[in-house]
Amino acid sequence: MTLWPLTSMNGSEPNLRGFEELLASVLGKKGTQEGSFRLLKAQVSAQTYVKMAFSVEKKLLEGDVDWSSFPEWKTKPDKAMAHFEVLARVDEGGKVVPERVAEVQPFQGGESVVPRVQTGNMSMSQVEMVYPPPEYFVL
Repeated sequence: MTLWPLTSMNGSEPNLRGFEELLASVLGKKGTQEGSFRLLKAQVSAQTYVKMAFSVEKKLLEGDVDWSSFPEWKTKPDKAMAHFEVLARVDEGGKVVPERVAEVQPFQGGESVVPRVQTGNMSMSQVEMVYPPPEYFVL
């Protein structure tokens, strides 16, 4: 298969399929008719992008962090971590050139508790009823 209307390019390449659809949408119905247009000059380039993530870890030394806002009972971390995401382009020589580096927040797992564990495994008849104040403008 070739990439229409560029016969010198491999049309079975899935990375170039979007380019072919773009050309077809620009040319419209006239593009499918034989002899309706001539391609005078075309400059085509395809680039491969890679998205990767990495994290940086730094050991905290004495005096690096102000611990006055931490409660006394809380364990103080001994290292700091930062997470980054990189969008890079692979050039013709196989060299990776970074395009964009952004700091991202890591996934934070939440704590969940089964209701029966939270209430001490009491039956619903023994649980105290709490009636919240009415909200008049809510349907």
